Amino acid sequence: MEKTNLDINSKTNFVATNSTEITPLEQQVDQLQAQVKALEEENKGLKVSKHLDDCVLSFAKTMQYKLDKNKHKACNTMNPDGKGRGWSHCSLKWLLGRLKGEMSELEYALHDLKDEESARDIQTEAADVGNFAMMIHDIMEQATKTPNNHAKS
Repeated sequence: MEKTNLDINSKTNFVATNSTEITPLEQQVDQLQAQVKALEEENKGLKVSKHLDDCVLSFAKTMQYKLDKNKHKACNTMNPDGKGRGWSHCSLKWLLGRLKGEMSELEYALHDLKDEESARDIQTEAADVGNFAMMIHDIMEQATKTPNNHAKS
């Protein structure tokens, strides 16, 4: 008779050391991998546009300006080696919190619209929102490209 050690984490989750059993977490990972594969199959027929609208290019340029301007800012582990994508070391929870904060700043700027300068503030706040959403998108894109690479939540 094979002995199984159980670590009780909650009423519904447990980890079994018996290799023949599948834990609820493993089942969730399997389900998520199946969903990603289905989405990849579904999106195979989509073609990437070779043309970007002027408004998309303008927004992207403002996003890049804000990224360059704020390179010195970081989450506690952002860009430790000074190379590559600094946000790749940030947790999704931290990035989501920053995204929500930037949404609040954008909302405040919208309420304060009164002249050309405040309109520029709104544009840069919108770019900040876009940047944090892009960072989350980038981390998830990297996670789906690398087998067994799960994003930090």
